[in-house]
Amino acid sequence: MDTGEIILLVVVGLLLLALAWFVVLWIIRGTTALSLGAVVLFGFAGEQGFIGIASYFAVWVFLTPIMLVVCIIVGIVARRELAEQEFAETWQERARQDDYRLEQSRRELWGEDDVEQSE
Repeated sequence: MDTGEIILLVVVGLLLLALAWFVVLWIIRGTTALSLGAVVLFGFAGEQGFIGIASYFAVWVFLTPIMLVVCIIVGIVARRELAEQEFAETWQERARQDDYRLEQSRRELWGEDDVEQSE
């Protein structure tokens, strides 16, 4: 083997490793969506009582491929809703901090008594 072939093998090997890394990350992301969807659906089934839980496991036994797809879809939607809720809570907290800083600035600038009288 000459150096050209060795370089080609190294480059192809690195590309395959990068591809395998992205595939592993895609699988991990998919399984987290699957498990989150399964938990959300199990919670909904648990709210229905024994019949809900029994039907949940029956659907898993008899309709596994369909249940996999449904759990992944529910997991993706639930993850998105959780991210939106976390985003909203973060911005609400920032707004509260900004209001507190503004109030502190007013008190420092005008004095504590003047701020209370204007409110």
